[in-house]
Amino acid sequence: MIKKLHWLKTAVLQGGRPRTIRECRHCGTTVGSQRDACPECGTDGIACYRLSD
Repeated sequence: MIKKLHWLKTAVLQGGRPRTIRECRHCGTTVGSQRDACPECGTDGIACYRLSD
């Protein structure tokens, strides 16, 4: 839950610019754009969310 709140706070504070958030479908860890698997649990199930105004 804390991780999800962190990325939401980061997204809101981006000043209205479109932003893509990538997170692990299994454990919720935020995953960088250069990764194909979660660094925490190793799964390749990565969800992408595009946020904009």
